[in-house]
Amino acid sequence: MLSQFVDPGPGADAVLAPPREGGAATEQRAEAPPSVLRRTLVALTDALAATRRGLGD
Repeated sequence: MLSQFVDPGPGADAVLAPPREGGAATEQRAEAPPSVLRRTLVALTDALAATRRGLGD
């Protein structure tokens, strides 16, 4: 799971929580701060690189 690699930090629950029942499609949702997105991208990139190294590419 991604939480092994990245601490989502405060406010992540608002971003990751499913929409409330009966919520309007136009309801605005909280966005992850850039630092969380950056750390997530770095973790995913590192995981991909490790996988490719393991496959011998």
